[in-house]
Amino acid sequence: GGLRVSELVNLRLSDIRWSEVGTLYVWLADSKGNRSEPQALPSWANAAVLDHVERRREDGAGPGDPLFVSRYGARAGKPVNVKTLYRRVVEVVER
Repeated sequence: GGLRVSELVNLRLSDIRWSEVGTLYVWLADSKGNRSEPQALPSWANAAVLDHVERRREDGAGPGDPLFVSRYGARAGKPVNVKTLYRRVVEVVER
């Protein structure tokens, strides 16, 4: 398993979900092979993902809004591009 950066870019807040047994996962619509499927998140990522979701909600984002948006410049508030998201993921993983 694993997520492609292009799949991360397309995630919405409503795609972050809890399973019945308490596993945090993302719902991938039209992912690999044009299937929709859940992808469990590693436990080490849970806190960072939940914190990010909370910040987006505090900023007024609703369930259908992008999970990741640009923070600065002309694209502020718009869906982040693949290159920018990749850099952000690398920063978080390296912490």
